[in-house]
Amino acid sequence: MRKFLIICMSGLFVSAINPPGNESFADAASGGVTINWVVLVKIGCISAPLSLALLFPISLDLILFVLRLMLPLILLASYGILTGVWSAAPGYSLSRSISQLLLFVSVAVLIAGYWQSYRRDIRQVILRDIALALTIIILPFAVLGALGVDAVWRAVFPGGATVYRLGGDILPPNILGAATAIHVILLWSLWLRRGVSRLVRTWAVVLLVSDLYVLVYSGSRGATISMVAAVGVGVLIQVVSSPLDRMARVRAAILCLAGGVVVFVLVAAGDVIERALGVSVDLVSRDGDSAELTTLTGRTELWGMLLDAPPIALLIGNGFGTLGPNGSVSVWTISTYHAHNGYLQILAGCGVIGVGLLVWFLGRLVRALRSAHTSVASRNDDDVNRTCLIVILVILISNCVESSIGTQIVPQTCVLLVVGVALLYDFRPNRAPLTTPQYLRHAPTGWKPGGGAGCGAESTSATP
Repeated sequence: MRKFLIICMSGLFVSAINPPGNESFADAASGGVTINWVVLVKIGCISAPLSLALLFPISLDLILFVLRLMLPLILLASYGILTGVWSAAPGYSLSRSISQLLLFVSVAVLIAGYWQSYRRDIRQVILRDIALALTIIILPFAVLGALGVDAVWRAVFPGGATVYRLGGDILPPNILGAATAIHVILLWSLWLRRGVSRLVRTWAVVLLVSDLYVLVYSGSRGATISMVAAVGVGVLIQVVSSPLDRMARVRAAILCLAGGVVVFVLVAAGDVIERALGVSVDLVSRDGDSAELTTLTGRTELWGMLLDAPPIALLIGNGFGTLGPNGSVSVWTISTYHAHNGYLQILAGCGVIGVGLLVWFLGRLVRALRSAHTSVASRNDDDVNRTCLIVILVILISNCVESSIGTQIVPQTCVLLVVGVALLYDFRPNRAPLTTPQYLRHAPTGWKPGGGAGCGAESTSATP
């Protein structure tokens, strides 16, 4: 079952890839969804975890309990189906919301499978398997990009110049960059973990080098900033809340300062470095124009249009996945269905109602993170909690400049769901799981009702 869990996890991430020359759920907006083999393969990858319930004796009560933890998101997708009634692109809204529902159910079955398969360190195992799944996606881009395969590159024209960004139409550069930023965090935490073999550390270094190549040549400034900012916030929380000695605080301050320098160099000072050293860094800083930076490559113009929508549209939305009464909005001389901001994407599609449901889920996640931070039993728990925190921060920050959470199936959405739901389960309110006979029949050996929370508490607790 454990190997099958890895296959199912990888299937979720592979579903985000769009083979060139074919439509995906996100690209068939104006004319509805064209059912072809690509769409069918995507549906198969998304629903791969559902086969766990057929092949292995996973408790239905446990799956339903995990679904309850995802109730805000399930309500959001269900409301998205309702918005299809007044959406200008009903087929698009329905396909997007139904695919989100399918994803949520698949994640619930996957988490239930992990809980029944592993007796301890569930989140640590999940982080490891996510790193493996992301490797399957990211490494081919690094290899094919280095070999110069045209299909993995996309031409953009900043300031009148032609720049090629890694990702192409298979996986948009900004989405690829965000997924790579998450992968960097996971590999770095793996390299720092105690008890890891030298071979694993060596592979982690090799993959880190390929990730940096992908991150730079994807040209995703939002992903770079999100990664550095998330690490900075994570380190700051560690400094403030942990009894560190003076040298540890100095090292943390140096790390934050170095991160700020990296952001400035990669984002704002590309033209300065190019003139000084004759080295081109335009793939990240592009033309270095101050107006481009202050408007976030024109995103602020689009966001202003979305916030100027009529009050009724801001309340109930224009239809899941759409931006305006006509479905798309015209900006930058083109029509687009993408807000380049996940929170505004939900506001435009599902209104304040949808945003409230998302905030409800994120509030639960914050409470679980706080419980994890105050329930540390070992250094390993501390490392896992910090990694979960930084990964979630990367996703939440990058969602400000690229739509992902609750709007489309991309790698960072899958990571947030899997890691977030695992946290919600491990640190559920009152730590009281189901107690029905059916549930107990499928509980791991040694589990007792009312046992402590955490990665391995269910299997190690000797008292209720």
